Amino acid sequence: MSSRAARLASHGFAALALACFRYDDLPRELAGIPLEYFGTALNWMAHWPEIAPDRIAVMGMSRGAELALQVASMAPEVRAVMVCSPSDVRFPACCGATPVPWAWTWRGQPLAWRPVRRFSPEEAMQAAIRVEQIHGPVLLTSGDADRVWESSTMADTIVGRLKRHHFACDVEHLNYPYAGHTAGLPEIVPAWQGKVRHPLSGEAMEMGGTPEGNAKASLDAIPKVLDFPRRSLATH
Repeated sequence: MSSRAARLASHGFAALALACFRYDDLPRELAGIPLEYFGTALNWMAHWPEIAPDRIAVMGMSRGAELALQVASMAPEVRAVMVCSPSDVRFPACCGATPVPWAWTWRGQPLAWRPVRRFSPEEAMQAAIRVEQIHGPVLLTSGDADRVWESSTMADTIVGRLKRHHFACDVEHLNYPYAGHTAGLPEIVPAWQGKVRHPLSGEAMEMGGTPEGNAKASLDAIPKVLDFPRRSLATH
């Protein structure tokens, strides 16, 4: 995460890589994380003299994309969102024996979450992220060969929800063929076929995609992802 922020900084963006668990005195697991914590970070960033407070964007991948969309839906100071392999819903806590089953809280109360596998329409509806409340353009990237979760389908669901709510800002979904879970990251990701160890759970998992598909996705996405905040925030 810090290396990604460094890459953005090398292109002229003031970037903050914010840990929310498994760092210093933060919670050990992705469980019961208060969203107020991220509001504090946004406020801290906005008060630096080098930062334009009306030109703040958030970026995230996978569970970080879920978080970025959730925070942007609640914080009007966020004016652009860039997410890779996103989710349209809040998922449960992760990973292992978590102290609580929910990932996020707001004002001391848990936010509804959707089980990973078996779930009811009511659970999915309650866990849906209200992306229509975002106050700026949205860029989504995904790969149609994602083996971690169905990010391509969930990104389409996000686009559909925004259209139904007559979202006033620009929305773009870059969906890459033969690309996996890292499709659309603004960096070159080393190619690896087969299973890798999940950094949190320790379980073996496949990211998906082919080496060629993932490489083409990265090469196409890098200039587009870097140009997106420049274009999106230029008018604010």
